[in-house]
Amino acid sequence: MKRFYKMAGYGPAADKFPILLDGKPARTPAGAVLSGGVEPLAAAICDEWQDQKEHIDPKSMPLTQLRITCLDFVAGKHEKIIEDIMAFTDTDLLLYHTPEPKALAQRQEEIWGRWLDWVGRSYEVCLTPTHALAVIKQDEAWHRALRRYLSGLDTDRLAIFYVVAALGKSVIMPLAFLEDAANPDDMLEALRLEEIYNHTHYGDDGPGTVDVDERFLGDMIAARKYLALLP
Repeated sequence: MKRFYKMAGYGPAADKFPILLDGKPARTPAGAVLSGGVEPLAAAICDEWQDQKEHIDPKSMPLTQLRITCLDFVAGKHEKIIEDIMAFTDTDLLLYHTPEPKALAQRQEEIWGRWLDWVGRSYEVCLTPTHALAVIKQDEAWHRALRRYLSGLDTDRLAIFYVVAALGKSVIMPLAFLEDAANPDDMLEALRLEEIYNHTHYGDDGPGTVDVDERFLGDMIAARKYLALLP
């Protein structure tokens, strides 16, 4: 889309700091007013709009995209989003290990095992990894602890959790991410482990594998910045 405005700014706190393009409120794809909610986030989103060149590139506006997810898909739909996230509880990527090749299995045990141990210690639950394909029902205490945690999140943080869980097919890693136990590099290492292993050992680029890793890391860095701008 060609840039259609000259100046990006944001409005007053009373209106939740709406993003203004030439003085007019920007809107999300669903028609909601694009607002920052808090001033630091509004200012950062405003900068993304102001930095656009002749054509608007949504990929260069990760904070805007996350805020749109928050407003269009999460706000007012907490229970549905929590249920969508809970669907990963027993199918979490980190619980399903491969027996072969041995080197990959060892990496999974080392890297994923560290985060399974972290969850166990932090939430006093016992998670059971497996080499089987069948889904294993995990400790009910884990289900309760995760649901309780999600229910206590505000809309912005729930949106970040939702996005990261969907990207990585995991609830363990977004939990560690929101709790500041995992950084963006940790997220890449854990959630792209198999792809990184294949690329390292077999030169299996697959079309765009490296680009996918870079985009994934960029998404995690943007999510971390978004969280840092919240109260």
